[in-house]
Amino acid sequence: IGDPKAAEVMGKLLFFERDGVSFYRESSYALFILGKGALPVLKQIWDGTFKPIEQLHIDPLVQKTKAVVVYGDIADPSTFDLIAEAANTEGSATGPALLRIEGQRAAGRIGLEKVVPGLKKQWDNVDISQSEHVLAALVQMGHKELAAPLWAMTSADGFMKNCKSQDNTDDQCKFNETQVRKA
Repeated sequence: IGDPKAAEVMGKLLFFERDGVSFYRESSYALFILGKGALPVLKQIWDGTFKPIEQLHIDPLVQKTKAVVVYGDIADPSTFDLIAEAANTEGSATGPALLRIEGQRAAGRIGLEKVVPGLKKQWDNVDISQSEHVLAALVQMGHKELAAPLWAMTSADGFMKNCKSQDNTDDQCKFNETQVRKA
């Protein structure tokens, strides 16, 4: 237990499934237990240079997402810039959105203050799929200064004001959730 020589096998198992059963949870936990000993393999996964999974042709954003989850568990300062990069990933397609969400969750878990300026630009997005993990991360970090403006947005008038400030029309804000969600 805790032998860094296992990191390569555990890194491969992050992406392994058999008969619909994933070994992700067990392998990510094992990498967490390895701690710093897992970082070289996780960096290869992050960079898309991890040879044992090369033949699987896994989307680079999926690789980064799986690495950032473990980075957030290990909480080693050498990974903080990568976690911040993930937390500020732009785009609403599935790949970038999942990377951003997991980066935000990791940053919240470890209290990574360097991401707060970026999170504060996203916290009030009327599209809750874009703001819920931002808010959760800020709450985990203890940023209570957002409570009053958030509370103000929970009234009908507050919601309309915030929704219209994001280039939505009255009708979009009142009647059409799918038009409020930005691509």
